[in-house]
Amino acid sequence: KKKKKKGIPPPPIWQIVISSRMETVEFAREFVLDLLARHELDVFDILFWGMNVFAAPVWLIAIFFPKTKLTEKMFAHSELLALPFCIVFMILVLPKLEWWLSLFLNLNLTLQTLLDEFTAKKEHFLMLWSYLLGFDIVVFGWMYRRMRAANKVAMEMTVWALLCALCAPCALGLYTLMQYVVVSEDEEDKENGGGNDKQEEGVNQHKKDIINNGKENSTNTANMK
Repeated sequence: KKKKKKGIPPPPIWQIVISSRMETVEFAREFVLDLLARHELDVFDILFWGMNVFAAPVWLIAIFFPKTKLTEKMFAHSELLALPFCIVFMILVLPKLEWWLSLFLNLNLTLQTLLDEFTAKKEHFLMLWSYLLGFDIVVFGWMYRRMRAANKVAMEMTVWALLCALCAPCALGLYTLMQYVVVSEDEEDKENGGGNDKQEEGVNQHKKDIINNGKENSTNTANMK
């Protein structure tokens, strides 16, 4: 009788799973590299679009759903929403920290110098872009918390969110100016109203005293009779 040859045992399941996943990762990597090569994209383009994709839903929720619990939780700590932009900013700035310091510590700094430096390379412009996106979210977070505390209507919060998303410095200036002007006028009205109330209370008390004195005099006169 001929002996049956033993075949090679199949590999364990974990090896099959790992090899299939490695093949999937390699395919995804080649696909991404091919896509970037076709559209001539680099890391800075990916960072630019990634920051925009992250910021877009934040502003859409703030504009269309300003009084929901989700929005309130998001902007209760708006600095956390701005953290990804801060991380991108640090990643871009730290390797070029010497350039950054020399640029802003230059005594002969001009507007044309800033324009040339920040438009010369993509990473330089991305520094400003990440700074701007993070600043916008932090500013609206501060405004949002004040509006929630004052129980403002949803439409007013939507207007401020839209204005802040388009131009945060203008929104911050207008909101702060309106807050100080309105608050000061309200305080003056309260003070004036409080003074008038005190005067009215004094007049009413004086009238009551006169009436009480009249009653006492009439009672004493009746007793004497």
